[in-house]
Amino acid sequence: MRRFAELYYALDATTRTSEKVAALRAYFDESPLEDAAWGLRLLTGGRFKRTVSYPNLRRWAAEAASLPEWLIAECHEAVGDFSETIALVLPEPEEPEIPALAELVRTVLEPMRRMDEREQRAALEGIWRTMDGRHRLVFHKLLSGSFRVGAGRKLVIRALAAHAGVEPAVMEHRLSGSWEVSADGVRALCAAESEGGDPARPYPFFLASPVEGDAAAVEAALGPPSEWMCEWKWDGIRAQLIRREAEPVLWSRGEDMIGRAFPELIDAARGLPIGTVLDGEVLAWRGAPGEGDGVPLPFNALQRRLNRVDYQPTLFDDVPVRFLAYDLLEAAGADLREAPIEDRRGQLESLVGSLPNDTPVAVSEAFTVCHWSRGEAMKDSARERGVEGLMLKRRGSPYRTGRTRGDWFKWKVDPLTADCVLIAAQPGSGRRASLFTDYTFGVWDGERPGAGELVPIAKAYSGLTDQEIKRVDHFVRTHITGRHGPVRTVEPKLVFEIGFEGIAASSRHKSGIALRFPRMLRWRHDKQAHEADTLATMRSLLEWSERSIRTRGST
Repeated sequence: MRRFAELYYALDATTRTSEKVAALRAYFDESPLEDAAWGLRLLTGGRFKRTVSYPNLRRWAAEAASLPEWLIAECHEAVGDFSETIALVLPEPEEPEIPALAELVRTVLEPMRRMDEREQRAALEGIWRTMDGRHRLVFHKLLSGSFRVGAGRKLVIRALAAHAGVEPAVMEHRLSGSWEVSADGVRALCAAESEGGDPARPYPFFLASPVEGDAAAVEAALGPPSEWMCEWKWDGIRAQLIRREAEPVLWSRGEDMIGRAFPELIDAARGLPIGTVLDGEVLAWRGAPGEGDGVPLPFNALQRRLNRVDYQPTLFDDVPVRFLAYDLLEAAGADLREAPIEDRRGQLESLVGSLPNDTPVAVSEAFTVCHWSRGEAMKDSARERGVEGLMLKRRGSPYRTGRTRGDWFKWKVDPLTADCVLIAAQPGSGRRASLFTDYTFGVWDGERPGAGELVPIAKAYSGLTDQEIKRVDHFVRTHITGRHGPVRTVEPKLVFEIGFEGIAASSRHKSGIALRFPRMLRWRHDKQAHEADTLATMRSLLEWSERSIRTRGST
């Protein structure tokens, strides 16, 4: 734990990539393997679920520090970070004893999930009596599930690859999917030569970079359209369908095995040759395989499957799915990622074409445009087609790793928009923990703007500049009307244009509407709160969206 905390503070103290990579490599070079394994899991996004409630943690810390709870709450508001607040108010131990990270996980963090409140408090008080404030802060972040570190996954992979003496691309592939969090797991990751590998392991996903503007802007950025292959940008779950020696698996880009939610895709994968890896998109789809092309359904239809605990057969009938493949990464066990995209595409079409007609696996349509103006017109029609825009892939390009700019671009349709009123805010996390950066927006529930009450319609935290965030933060602090935990309700005065990719009915939201990927496009200084949009307008937009889906399904 001592070495891991040193790494946490070293990463937080610099913005230089070279210094972050050096600190990460030093951690892997110097840490015991079991500690390095848990450190790697945490550094690459693994977290412990919060097992101690904030009210309990605040109450127990107040009693341990002999302070009233209200003072802890005031300190939290001043500091901005709950983990740091608790670490600061507790008395320092006379002789700190810092356990190893793996020991802390084994003896405290994992067992605490099975403890009752009395046992949890005893375990925490034991840690507080022996661990100083500097290490308590990191421990509290692990305990609360809020641990974040100032280094992205790519930097961690670079550092571990340098430690192991392998190429970063090799290390990224080894870390894809599942790996054992243990000393043996780290040894396998850092082995000089691949030792067979996990037959269920996916390849690192290649991600597209955004390109924006009209046809002229795209031509200036990418050159003539003859150099590019176009596809529709589907609104589904990016995934790899893998058929190797073991049972087929379906990996999402979020590194989750999702095959249990889509058993028909696993069944279809059994018809693929052994040693096949397809890259593509899982889509909710209206129209059975073999009965015409059909149409994609909104993303929220897929969530009905993903969010289920018990997978009932009737649900599969209600929400049919299709896997649209757009790349072939492995064939007959051979890695094809360095082959030109046209070669991979040709083999993909041949392979999928050999499957039965009623299989729910198909190849995503590819096409060319003579002029970018034609591409712009197709992009602008995307929403009526149930897609997000166009994918542009450079001819002759290999399949790269991560968001490597230059070969894959996404040209998305302009977002849907609504003018909404800021009605609540809460502090952010990490470097923004002392600022109100996470906002709740509302629209009027009356028949006209300014009539009725403001109903929450969306939450957003991205889209503003640092200077704008500071101005909104000042507004929130000087216009508070209520407090609900970390949330502050505010006077409804500020109006923002909110952009979103889609709209759907939702029984979980008070407004009855859910927005997909909401974000702030701009601060509407030219509008007052009574001019913001209404719930009736949002319902009309929802009806338009649902009607568009029905129309696509009937054509």
